[in-house]
Amino acid sequence: MITKKILSGALAAVMILSLCACGNSDERAGSSAGSSSAVSEISQEPAESSKPESSRPESSSQASSKPRVTSEISYAPLPDADTSVITDYDKKYFVKRLDHDQLYFFTEIYKAATQYKNKVRFDRPIEDSKLNALMFLLNYDCPELIHLTGDYYPEYTDETMYMVSGLKFSYCLSQKEYASDLKQLEGYFAELEKKLSGKTDTEKERYIYDLIFDNCQYNEQNKLSGSVYGVLIKHIGRCEGFCKTIMWTMRRLSVECLCISGQQSWSETAIYSEHSWNLIKLDGEWYNLDITVDNIKSPGKYDNPPCYGFYNVTDSFVSQSRDINQIYIDLGIPQCTSDKLNYHIQNGLLLKSGSAGEEEIDKLLEKHFTENGIDDLSIKFESENDYNNAVTNIDTWINNFMQNHSGDDFEHKLYYNSLSDTIAVKIYKKAN
Repeated sequence: MITKKILSGALAAVMILSLCACGNSDERAGSSAGSSSAVSEISQEPAESSKPESSRPESSSQASSKPRVTSEISYAPLPDADTSVITDYDKKYFVKRLDHDQLYFFTEIYKAATQYKNKVRFDRPIEDSKLNALMFLLNYDCPELIHLTGDYYPEYTDETMYMVSGLKFSYCLSQKEYASDLKQLEGYFAELEKKLSGKTDTEKERYIYDLIFDNCQYNEQNKLSGSVYGVLIKHIGRCEGFCKTIMWTMRRLSVECLCISGQQSWSETAIYSEHSWNLIKLDGEWYNLDITVDNIKSPGKYDNPPCYGFYNVTDSFVSQSRDINQIYIDLGIPQCTSDKLNYHIQNGLLLKSGSAGEEEIDKLLEKHFTENGIDDLSIKFESENDYNNAVTNIDTWINNFMQNHSGDDFEHKLYYNSLSDTIAVKIYKKAN
């Protein structure tokens, strides 16, 4: 769901938080070739000027609220929040960081949503900007609320549109459908917990990542595309749905995981300007994980393997392609500085700067080649220049390599991802 507030009159349908930058195919940086001698277009290369140097940028896609002059009104202290009404409250990293009053308002909103109330009225007004932040977390830290569309209708105390006395919800499922879908998801989670019992956290992460990648198609238009139900049961989703699915699933498997969102810098034509991804804690360290830009498949267009280019990467790496929404920075966000569990480093598939020519590619191809070819080999280049050189020459290099391996019996495909400087290779026997 995309969190937005709906205003009446001339201000109707004003989007405030256009979360989830999963636009159209422009969102995914990769491209694939359909012929045996692959010539893929290179798309969505971030401009040099769009690459911030800091690992946790201070910029925000959320506009700051201008100070307003209001009359002094004294309110009685708010009671303590009843957090027992919040499912898995102890696992909600950001919700737990709300202050006393914020948590009270959030709990009242959450309770009303789960009870299918048409509206919720507050004991005292709340500032519009603070309500926006709470509705943001209702979406991104509460994946179980699959019945909310993300639209909400604030009720202002006066024409200044500064203080809000309540809000109306918008639901995409009936109460009966919601209960049924949650029950189906519970069954799905129970099977996963049973299947992955005894596995390490890193094994659980890889299983869930591959499960989503292999079984889902990118779809931004369906009403369920932003929900866990859409991804796990209907096998469709956009970045919002994918990251919430990874978060909820990993939490059920006792692995700490978060959803993060921020302004993406790789496309000016994407429908949504923001993007969402995960932070995951493994062996005591936090990592960034972004399955969507690793090339989730689109119907009839992509049959690519994952490039794993954003699989357990650092803050400094992801900061080259997106910023982070200020709400996470304000509440406190884990730092991701380790690359110990990075996919390409762990598997010896990172080519260091200056060592990414034909000879090094041949070594990797030889290592992974079998009598049936090479299945889903992803190569990452430390240097952008080396990546660009490989894009230009790797088709020729593979053809040369295959001449020593009954090349006439095989064909290959290449998949490029310029955001992560990775190339995925598939070599397979020709159909008879």
